[in-house]
Amino acid sequence: MAILCGQNWIPTRAKPNGVTKGTSVASLVSRKLLNYDLKRKILPTLTNASVKKLKVMMVRNVGTFVGRTVPVVGWAIVSHDVVMIGINSVQHYNRLVKREDRVF
Repeated sequence: MAILCGQNWIPTRAKPNGVTKGTSVASLVSRKLLNYDLKRKILPTLTNASVKKLKVMMVRNVGTFVGRTVPVVGWAIVSHDVVMIGINSVQHYNRLVKREDRVF
């Protein structure tokens, strides 16, 4: 759900070139509820475009940080789940078969 909430499907006003088009539900809600600016840009964020370029952008607004972090957390959870399913599947298979048929 976090991945879907973080996708930029909502159209926005015109933006400068090079900026990710659209906005996400997570971004809209977090910017509205957590509209607090820090003195300096110290919060690291990623967007779909910045991940492709391997570029971390720093922001000062807490709402912006949270809105951009939601899909990253979603991808981390999905990645963990996929790895755990693979590990548990191999372990379960190895318990069921003969010693010479085991994987790893």
